Amino acid sequence: MTGVELNHKDVHSAVVRLQQMVDKLVNERARLVDARLRQGQGKWTGNRSCEGFAQRYAQSLHGLDQSMETLTRLSGALGQALQGSARDLDASDERTAQALQAIVERCEEEITARQVCTPYDIDPQEMDNYEFTPPPVEAAPVDAGAAEQGGAPTSGGFGAPSGTPQPQAAAPAPTAGTGFGATPQP
Repeated sequence: MTGVELNHKDVHSAVVRLQQMVDKLVNERARLVDARLRQGQGKWTGNRSCEGFAQRYAQSLHGLDQSMETLTRLSGALGQALQGSARDLDASDERTAQALQAIVERCEEEITARQVCTPYDIDPQEMDNYEFTPPPVEAAPVDAGAAEQGGAPTSGGFGAPSGTPQPQAAAPAPTAGTGFGATPQP
């Protein structure tokens, strides 16, 4: 198929038109056969002008019969071409159906074959199998050297006097499946 896009509707309407043309051709050819049977010896008078007319008329009928025979052959060839088009459409439909089925199957495989990329991508239904306990946070050591250099040593926060311990905030525990440093434990 070069440059022509086939579809079922066009092929069907071409088949209907071809069928109508062949029906008409067969009916007209039957009438032509009847007209030819009325020709020949003894059918026309012996008048010279009538003989010339009868001869030209018989030749015209013969030429018309030849043309109808050619049209009949062409109609058969068109029928074969339409059969080929219908087969091509069926094959195209089959290929399209197979391609669509492959797409559906590939999408189903993609959905069912979920890959876990990191330890944090855990299926929520499996979260009970994993738990995380954050490590204890140690207090920061007192910097004694800072006191000797004139600065006030701190024990808990910036600018806090050395005698006032500041509470250390514990690192927030990450939520299951999304925290940093979470290690799945069997």
